[in-house]
Amino acid sequence: MNATDRADLKLLARGVVSGLSAAIAIILVIAVRAALSPSADAKRAYDEAHALWEAHEPSAYSFDYHDCGGMCGECRVHVTVRNDAVVKVTTRPRSCGDYTTATAPTIDGMFAIAAQHHETMGIDDVVDVTYDSLLGYPHAISVICGFEASDCGSGWSVSNFEPRDHRS
Repeated sequence: MNATDRADLKLLARGVVSGLSAAIAIILVIAVRAALSPSADAKRAYDEAHALWEAHEPSAYSFDYHDCGGMCGECRVHVTVRNDAVVKVTTRPRSCGDYTTATAPTIDGMFAIAAQHHETMGIDDVVDVTYDSLLGYPHAISVICGFEASDCGSGWSVSNFEPRDHRS
C-alpha cells in the first residue's frame, strides 16, 4: 500500500468516525427531548390526575360545562351525572350548546377530550390542561393551533363542580 492509499484510508476512517459521532449526537438529542418534552409532562400530569379522580370519584355529581370552538359566546350547560351516566342537562341562559343526556360529557368524557388532543396535536399546536387539585378532574382544556392554522383553537371547561355523594 502506498502513501496515497494510506492517506485515503485515513480520510475515509475520519469520515466514518465523524458520521457515527454525528448520528450518536442526534440520537441523544432526540432521546433527551422526548424524555423532557411537554407531552411527557402532560402525560404524567394526566395519569396522576386520572388516578386521583378514579380514587375519589363521587357516584353522583353535577357541574357547568363550557365548550368553544373558534369564536363563540357564553355556551354553558349544567350537567348532572349519576353512576357514570348523564341523567340531566339544563341549558344555562344565553347558551348556544345543544346538549342532551346522550351528548353531554361526564368527567370521564373530559378526560377523553384531554387524551384525544394530546395524542392528535400537531407539531406547532399547544394543548394546555389544568386539573382540579382535590379530585383530579380536568378543570380546563385549551388547544391553540400552530402558526400555519387559521381561525383555530378550542376550549372546554368545568366549573361549579358539586359532588352529590361519594363511592364507598
